[in-house]
Amino acid sequence: MQYFSALPSFKFLQIFLLLFIFKLLAHSQEFGEYLLTGDFEIIRVDDFENIYTVDSRNQLKKYNREGQLLFNNSYNALGDISEIDVRNPQKLMIFFKDYQSIQFVDNTLSKIETLNLESLGYWNISAVSLAPDNQIWIYDPISFKLIKIDSKGNKLYSSNEQYFGVLDNELYIRMIVNQEYTICYSDTEYLLFSAFGKYLSSEKSLNQGMNLSGDYLFEMHGNHIKKRKLGKAVFESPELFYTHDKALKDFQIISEKILYLLDSKGIIRLKLNE
Repeated sequence: MQYFSALPSFKFLQIFLLLFIFKLLAHSQEFGEYLLTGDFEIIRVDDFENIYTVDSRNQLKKYNREGQLLFNNSYNALGDISEIDVRNPQKLMIFFKDYQSIQFVDNTLSKIETLNLESLGYWNISAVSLAPDNQIWIYDPISFKLIKIDSKGNKLYSSNEQYFGVLDNELYIRMIVNQEYTICYSDTEYLLFSAFGKYLSSEKSLNQGMNLSGDYLFEMHGNHIKKRKLGKAVFESPELFYTHDKALKDFQIISEKILYLLDSKGIIRLKLNE
């Protein structure tokens, strides 16, 4: 009798093991496989893990974290999209470098307002970003200064006068921002500023794209991503963080937990080690 009474518990164990296997399979599909495939040029991800892409036809698309298309829009009348900033998911910022134009759109990618930088007296601006206070940072390659303006273009303040250098390729300067730092960078070096625009330091660094996450700077080059701890006085040497099986086009790290990768085939979502 004791032998037969063990059969139900054995059956329960089988069911439990099957459920556990299905869970592992589901997890492996969520992380590590292509979430989206396509010819994308830019990828950005907001704090809710909505995914924004710019493809080779200059179309901006918004997907949820499962890869389902939510909204899309085309902006060919304003030239190629140079950058999109998704720091505020309710008011996205799109930069069109060729037309020196900034356009704000809502969470459905519908136009809110447009800001023309040349009409405000700023020329050849190649890097813009939203600041944590929802104002706008621009890097002026003529005065070599980081300048903060509001949504109407009014100048609020600029970086300190201690810096008189120039990035080596002012046509291809980009910018990244978090609560602690603002970084302007080319493909061979970067300038580090505080969140208030105070120049801190510069560093030579070969890269094709950068991300800030916490106190760490992540640099992309080829199929590698390197990680470097930032500080106001001392910079740690970069260490290898991730190696992909093909060349990377873009990447983004979310809350130091999730890594999104863009290569020639599409977008992959990876969970980082905790």
